[in-house]
Amino acid sequence: MSHGAMVLVDRMDTGLQILHTPGHTPDELALWDEGEKMLYVGDTVYEWEPIIFPLQGDIGVWLDSMKFLSNFVEEKGGKVWINSGHDTSMGDAKDVLLTGRRFIERVLAGKVPIKERKELHGVVTVSYAAGDGRFSLRCPEGLLDQARRKVNTHT
Repeated sequence: MSHGAMVLVDRMDTGLQILHTPGHTPDELALWDEGEKMLYVGDTVYEWEPIIFPLQGDIGVWLDSMKFLSNFVEEKGGKVWINSGHDTSMGDAKDVLLTGRRFIERVLAGKVPIKERKELHGVVTVSYAAGDGRFSLRCPEGLLDQARRKVNTHT
């Protein structure tokens, strides 16, 4: 599928656009509804529940997708809404995307203390939370190590 493919039904344009937003998983998609000015991001980012990365996730790639989505929203101009697969509903897309990305960047920079570290099915999983609880993260520790190496090589 090409990035930005339009969704057609009976060869009629629905006003929906598919966006490839890998990171949470390699095949993660977002859906843009032009008519409603709504961005549906699935499990890419949400508030008040942990952003959970499975083993096949890639936080470095996720950061790139978050930057892409932020730029996409900025290009749309005006008020853009965001809905996710969990608690975020009718949020300000620009705010949710930028604040969520900054939270993960702070985790990578070691500025957010670890909340919990445990082994689950042979995988060490770590959890972090923002002070206000709006954003939190749970993922395999190895994904953070991989992302930190990637970020350090690009700076």
